[in-house]
Amino acid sequence: MRKLALFLTPLFLLAVGCCNPRAYLKSERDLITEELDSTVQIAVEIAGTLKVKDPETGEDVEIPVSAGWVGSGVVYSKTLGLTGPVKSKILTANHVLEAPAPGDVIQGPLGPVTIDAVLMTVRTRSGNTCELTPLVLGVSNQEDVATGEADCDAGRVAEIASSVPAVGDRVIVTGHPQGVFPAIITEGFVSGWMNGYLMISAGAYGGNSGGPVWHDGKVVGLLVRGSVKYHHISLVVPLQAVLDRIEQTP
Repeated sequence: MRKLALFLTPLFLLAVGCCNPRAYLKSERDLITEELDSTVQIAVEIAGTLKVKDPETGEDVEIPVSAGWVGSGVVYSKTLGLTGPVKSKILTANHVLEAPAPGDVIQGPLGPVTIDAVLMTVRTRSGNTCELTPLVLGVSNQEDVATGEADCDAGRVAEIASSVPAVGDRVIVTGHPQGVFPAIITEGFVSGWMNGYLMISAGAYGGNSGGPVWHDGKVVGLLVRGSVKYHHISLVVPLQAVLDRIEQTP
């Protein structure tokens, strides 16, 4: 009888582990780690040439100029690397990747600037940096979503939600406000809807744009800007816009 009890005990524990859903639930710490591992920093660097008149000679003078900004994004797909290097597809805000093309001439504060080069890069949570190529751009409204492809393994693939959280649900934002690295988290609650945007009670700062908004470990939207009307309220492009852009991406 004693031998039988010893034999049945591990089976009983195994059965409890199989049938108890809590045994397989991820802790909040695990979810946050995964969310951070899926978040990337995006940097856009632009080099150009400004032509101005020399006040003394009247001749044209070329002056090199540069500009740039940072944003956030999330890995939503990647290749297996069986036929070449691993590549990752990134979701971000359209206005993060919206940049002039080489050869374009734009009007700067001191005169026309010819764009010489544009470099977009992704920096992963592990500190690796690789080039990012835009795939599909959107527009800067409720469809302010773009996709790009990073030529590296940019991190864990995030799961995209199939439904929108309800008003009052807790959400987490991961990103790089003010360019801080590595990514940090902020939290808030779903506050409601405004002009087609999902509103959440979490702050938005430069560099947060394109950062994923999470609910129960799944991406439910991308943070794009703060609300002008309400302090400490941020606007999130709705989940459907994210799903549409993924569907449009080859």
